[in-house]
Amino acid sequence: MSSEIESILTGQARTLFLPTRYVGLYLNLTDLQEAWKEDWAKQEIPNQFLITDPTSCQPGFDLKRSDWTILNRYRAGHGICAASLHAWCIRDAPLCACGSKQTMSHIVNECPLTKFPGGLQALHSANKDTVTWLHQLSIR
Repeated sequence: MSSEIESILTGQARTLFLPTRYVGLYLNLTDLQEAWKEDWAKQEIPNQFLITDPTSCQPGFDLKRSDWTILNRYRAGHGICAASLHAWCIRDAPLCACGSKQTMSHIVNECPLTKFPGGLQALHSANKDTVTWLHQLSIR
């Protein structure tokens, strides 16, 4: 048994990088990772095109937790924006300051006040420009 699998099964792993439903079903890491990739490809996930290999660390994994969290909210398309606040009856209208419906996608891809150059695909790279943009947003 590989040391990676042993560390997962004994609870010694630094992070659990695979869904727990796979642990114990496969005896080697390669089979486990391939099963996860196949499962990932079968799912309908918002912005799935961003992640080609779910078994690898994604860009920005080494960011501060607060930056990593907000970046992943944009990647997933779910976060605290006017549309969400309106749906939760916290805000009267789902509108952005620009007048359009404010969704996470709108903030990154469309809004003339906030859009990230290159859109979500460029934001996914999690480079220095991404972190600067995240820090400048009033939406966290």
